[in-house]
Amino acid sequence: MKKILVLAAIALCFVSCKDSNDSLLDSYEEVAEQVVSCTQKAKSGDPEAISETATLMEKGKELDLKIANAKGSFTPEQNARYLQISQKMMMGAFAN
Repeated sequence: MKKILVLAAIALCFVSCKDSNDSLLDSYEEVAEQVVSCTQKAKSGDPEAISETATLMEKGKELDLKIANAKGSFTPEQNARYLQISQKMMMGAFAN
C-alpha cells in the first residue's frame, strides 16, 4: 500500500511539474515573440520600441532564471521546445 501511495505521489509531482514547465515555456515563447517584434521595430527607428525591448529583455532574464531552476525537471520535449524558442528569438532579433 505504501508503495502505491509513493508512486501516486511521484506521478502527481511529475504531472504538476510538467504542466508548470509548459506554462513557463508558454510565457517564455510569448516574451520571445515580443522581443523579436520590438527589435525589428527598433531597427527601423521606432524610439518606443527601443525602450519596450529593454523591458522585455528584463522579463526574459527573469524567465531564464526560472527556466534554469526548472530545467532539471524538463522532459526531452520541453528541452527541445526551450531550445527552439531560444533559437527563434536569437535569429529573429538579429535578422536584418
